[in-house]
Amino acid sequence: MSASPSAPRPSRPSSGGPDESERMATLARYDLPESPPAEALDRITLLATRLFDASAAMVNFVDRNEQRCVSARGIEATDLPRRLSFCTHTITRGRVMVVEDATDDPRFAENPMVTGEPHLRFYAGAPITAPNGQRLGTLCLIDDTPHTGFSEADRRSLQDLAALVMDELVLRRYACSLGNTLENHRAANIETTRILESITDAFFALDGNWNFTYVNAQAEALLERSREALIGENVWNEFEASVGSTFYEAYHQAVTDRETVEFVEHYPPLDRWFEVKAFPFEGGLSVYFNDVTERIQAQRTLRRE
Repeated sequence: MSASPSAPRPSRPSSGGPDESERMATLARYDLPESPPAEALDRITLLATRLFDASAAMVNFVDRNEQRCVSARGIEATDLPRRLSFCTHTITRGRVMVVEDATDDPRFAENPMVTGEPHLRFYAGAPITAPNGQRLGTLCLIDDTPHTGFSEADRRSLQDLAALVMDELVLRRYACSLGNTLENHRAANIETTRILESITDAFFALDGNWNFTYVNAQAEALLERSREALIGENVWNEFEASVGSTFYEAYHQAVTDRETVEFVEHYPPLDRWFEVKAFPFEGGLSVYFNDVTERIQAQRTLRRE
């Protein structure tokens, strides 16, 4: 499926409102859509197409004049004039929007995306909402055939995936800006602390001596250790089994090469598989991780069958 809009015909609601300037400022703070976390977002759009049996899924951000596509699965990633954007309607509504058949919807029936390539018929979009409440874009599903029966449970699942997109953006922003020194980690401001405690990822930060400087609640649960017991302690002393492992090699590589590393590895003492992303900063390392044990076990079961 390839998007190539023809003569533009307006199909969007009025763009602005009193919060539009703040929305644009928020979009700029996340450095989007110029340099999104593409690999992470591509995984989410792939999952969306599989989950909802849609031919295509996209992550789009809406700036002042354009809809900018930063991840696409099943369709070419194409930017659009905002006046042609279905997603503008979604962020204006502030909730999941479903169009079962665009040819039957007076808002979109004459939209070039409907009358021409990609002959869009079905659309479902969930707003991507920043922690300050500003809606930056959408995770959307599209198809060139109508879809009916998109349930309330489907709407909730799509909104959950859109929240994961926002988590990825928050994760990257705070990995880069979370205190470039040990002191900044210890004196993390209220907003940073709130976000690190609310994201779905487990998170910890290490200083240049490999000592813990921050551990969020999710990390406490997955590591089965309290933050009080870990902060100020050396990660290799506290988790000796990781010395010489992929964890050890990857963290050192991230710090040495000043590049983000991502990997999935088993940690025997906890008998858990972790999906890890480690971001170096001046004077330390920020580490985000999740327990993917059930996913790994399911994949192995499928292979055996």
